[in-house]
This record gives sequence, structure tokens and C-alpha cells, in this order.
Amino acid sequence: MLALNWAGKKGLSLSDVLFHDYKYWDNIAPIIDKAYDYWSQMAMRPSANVYLAGDYTHYNPLDPLPYGMIPAYLSGQRVGALIGAKLEQAGASIFEQQYLFNTQLFYLHKNQPMYLGQQAEGNVAYYGLILKVNQDEHLQKYLWEAQVKGLWEYQKGFGVTLEDSTLVIDGLLASGISTQVLDFSIRQLVRYFYEESAGVFHTLSPIRKNYPFCAQGRAKYWEGPSVEGTAHAGNILRHFGGAYQKIVGNCQRYVANNQHPLGFWTSRWFPSIMWGTYQAVQLLKESPITYKKALEKAKKYLINNQMENGSWQASVQETCYAILALECFGDSTISYIDSAKQWLVSQKAKDTL
Repeated sequence: MLALNWAGKKGLSLSDVLFHDYKYWDNIAPIIDKAYDYWSQMAMRPSANVYLAGDYTHYNPLDPLPYGMIPAYLSGQRVGALIGAKLEQAGASIFEQQYLFNTQLFYLHKNQPMYLGQQAEGNVAYYGLILKVNQDEHLQKYLWEAQVKGLWEYQKGFGVTLEDSTLVIDGLLASGISTQVLDFSIRQLVRYFYEESAGVFHTLSPIRKNYPFCAQGRAKYWEGPSVEGTAHAGNILRHFGGAYQKIVGNCQRYVANNQHPLGFWTSRWFPSIMWGTYQAVQLLKESPITYKKALEKAKKYLINNQMENGSWQASVQETCYAILALECFGDSTISYIDSAKQWLVSQKAKDTL
């Protein structure tokens, strides 16, 4: 068994080998039966990034029951060639096969839930967040080619949404793609997700019924405006000049009016208070006089909820977003940021979310 640490780069070194192992059974021989009647190439690829080698995977029409060193050697050559070909790919295609998580699917009905199976999900939008902090040309290419009518999905085939599109657009901007190149995507974002009469952005397109590429048929809690989505969209639109100044102003008003009394902003889609708070603070700080009260309340909430160890909720994710939010306030929050960064460094070797 050989496991490699490879993310689309060409060539390998010993440092890329995560682990390797083998096992030799002295007293057990293989049992060869009619199962070979149903053999297929799939036996060598049980999943996207797992390759199997051995005499049992070497197909020879003249020898329907391969066994021994020669078939094993030939099988190893074939699998080695497949792995080599994969490593020589352009690099972008590898991202499509790597998912954010596995979901367990159930059908809910009156009597009892029915288990439908497991499904891997999330191979597009979350990469936007990764691209923002890691400018990888292969990842940039993958996300650019994954667009649907200039917008993006959570997973290929799921339909485009506001939050998924803003995550990717933000990442593409950070990776160096110009506003001129992304102008079409911005116009599409406004066209499909912005409700002009209310001055807000919706997670699901208000006009989606006429456009199949937009996410359809979601639960009711998906409906309506999105506070953090509106804040994120407003932050992105600021990069695209005065043409969107009115929309940005509307986003600011909506976000300010939906601040929690304690000073933070909740997030509908992400298990994070600090994500929505960071996006909101970043947007409102562009008009510090107009939204002075909301910003001061947010700053107070952030400072008061920092733990003694420097973190927020002992979470790397929440602490990172809190730092980004505090950076919007300038020098007055440096001591809190330094304390948080020290905690982050202490967590570097730990598996902490």
C-alpha cells in the first residue's frame, strides 16, 4: 500500500509519500472461482484515488484465471502507468474528484426515515475560499471552467446560488483575475440574485423558475434575503467601480438594519457567527460615519467575546474570521489580534476547527 500527498503538481519526491506498507501471508493461498467471469477494469479502481494491483487484477483473455508472479508483475506495470498518467494531467481535473464531505441521505416519510445511501458533496464553491488564501493556478483554472452562465454552484449539477457564486468570485479576484474579466459574472450576480425593490440579495434567484441552471426546489428556509450573502456581494461589488455604488449602499443599509442587538451578525448557511460578522464589518467600514453605531457595537462584541487564551470559541475558523473583522478597525485592536495570532500558532499542529 502506498499513499501519496499530491495536489495536481507534476513529479514526485520522497517527501510526497505519506506512508507505505505491505503484508505477506505465509500460510494462505488465494481461492480462484467463477468470480473472474465477471471481472472488469473497475476492479482496479474502487474509488477515484485508489488503485489496486495484483495478479487478480491482470486480465488476459487467454488465461481467465491469472495467478502467480508474472500476472502480478504485469498488473503492477499497468497500474503504475495509470498513476503516472494521472500525475501528468494538467492538474485542474483533480479538484473535481475531491469533495468537501460525505453526506448520509435519508428519505423522510410518515412512518420512519429510509436510508438511501452515502453521497460525496461539495466540489466547487468551497474551493473559492481556498483559492483566496492559496493562489494555485490549477485551482484557478478549475474554478474558472466550472462556471455556469458566469456563476457557480456548491457542487456540479446542483444549480447556482448567491453564496456559492460570491465565494468563487472572491477567490478569483484574490488570485489575480481582473475585474474586467469578471465583469460578466458580476452582471449575472446582480441580474439573478438582486432584488432591486428591497435592495437585497437572495440565496436563491427570485427569477429561478425561468432559468434551469439556477438552484431549484430547495426547502423553504432557503427562501428570502441573505444577510451574510448581501454583505459578501456588497464587498465584491465595491471592486467594480461606481456603476454599483447604489447597490452597495442598499446592501449596507440592509446589513446594518439586521445586526443582532448584541452586535454580531448571524449566518444562515455557515456554522459561524464570525463569518457573517466579518463580511458585515468589512462592508460597513466603507462608510464609517454613517454606520458608526453599528461598527462600535460590533467591535465591542468582538473584544468582549475573545477568550483568555486569545481565541474565539476555541475555534481556528472563528478566530481567523474574528481577526479579519478586527483588522477593519485599525490600530485600536492590535493587542487583541496579536493575542489571537499567538493562539493560532499554538494550534498549528492540532486538528482543531
